[in-house]
Amino acid sequence: MLSDNKPVKLPIKDFLIRKLAVKMMLSEDTITNIVNFQAKDINRATNLHSTIEISGFGRLIFSRATAERSIKLLSGKLLLLKEKLEAEPNKESKTYTKLLDRYNKMNHVINDLKIKIGNDD
Repeated sequence: MLSDNKPVKLPIKDFLIRKLAVKMMLSEDTITNIVNFQAKDINRATNLHSTIEISGFGRLIFSRATAERSIKLLSGKLLLLKEKLEAEPNKESKTYTKLLDRYNKMNHVINDLKIKIGNDD
């Protein structure tokens, strides 16, 4: 599917940005900013519409059932993370900071999904 052998540890997004930057003779930062802006715009649009079509890419469909399953799965993981956070003796440690960051990101995703499906529990 992809040419020029993508390195295994390099995320697909970064690989595509690098290839595009070389092809278009633009900096990777510029391409990254454009991609991130479009992704935020698409995410905002999913709050209003369940289907979004991107020219030259395809159609993205928001599935309520999948979102509900994801909320259930992530909520279980969130509880485990909370237990790990509470069990961590050193609140200044790198481990605690990483766990807290994961907890906050996961909580944010759950809240976003709840908003999209109209569930304010």
